Amino acid sequence: MGDVRGLPDRFHRAIGLSVEPVIERPLLALELSQREGGVALLDADGNTHVRMVAGGRRDRDDFLPAIESACIAAGIRARDLRSVAVDLGPGGFTGLRVSIAAAQAIAETAGATVIGVPGADVAVASTLGTAESELVGEVAVIAATRNGSGWLTHFSRNSSSEDWRIKGLPGLRDSPTHGLDGVLADDHLMDEWQLFFQAAGIPVIEPRFDPEVLARIALRATPESSREDLIIAFDPARLRPIYPRVPEAVRLWKEHHGA
Repeated sequence: MGDVRGLPDRFHRAIGLSVEPVIERPLLALELSQREGGVALLDADGNTHVRMVAGGRRDRDDFLPAIESACIAAGIRARDLRSVAVDLGPGGFTGLRVSIAAAQAIAETAGATVIGVPGADVAVASTLGTAESELVGEVAVIAATRNGSGWLTHFSRNSSSEDWRIKGLPGLRDSPTHGLDGVLADDHLMDEWQLFFQAAGIPVIEPRFDPEVLARIALRATPESSREDLIIAFDPARLRPIYPRVPEAVRLWKEHHGA
């Protein structure tokens, strides 16, 4: 029957085949969860083509041209992609919607495998990876802080030569964690949490979100992963943003319209 791995999921269902998703190059990674974002394309030869874009409302103007530019640099068309990765957040509502919708559309057209990576994984690898930091022990990535709570994901490693590994389950917490060796959090971190970490001597580090790092994480991901928040699939509809709460834009819309 030949190689059917590149066919969209609907064809696998139609002919009754069960085939594990395969993550291959060319791989496109879309990072737009924060104020600054970008795209990274790993071509078939292992070369990387990165294009950075501004966040906020400009993402809709810059993002698709950045994807096209990376594809041109790699000498391919979007429909030649074998894999498409995207940061699932938590992060900015508009950026996540734009990047996930783009990933779904591109993957559907190309018949590519989709990889949805939690933003905490991108943050810890971009900011505290083996080439970036000597920090070891346990760290927490804190996102979506509001009204005294935040979304926490814990990672640990014993040596600076090791990759960070997730510890426990991510979740919404209403108090900061004790006994950490570091915290990744942006300037939205609540003052009381900031003071708590300062008093405990725990460094608070501004996280980075590198699209090339996202691409490398996606390339190493395995379909056998037991993590429910790491999506590897044929079906682009499986990609869903991680929203710890109802997004603020949605909440305000409902209040305004009486929903």
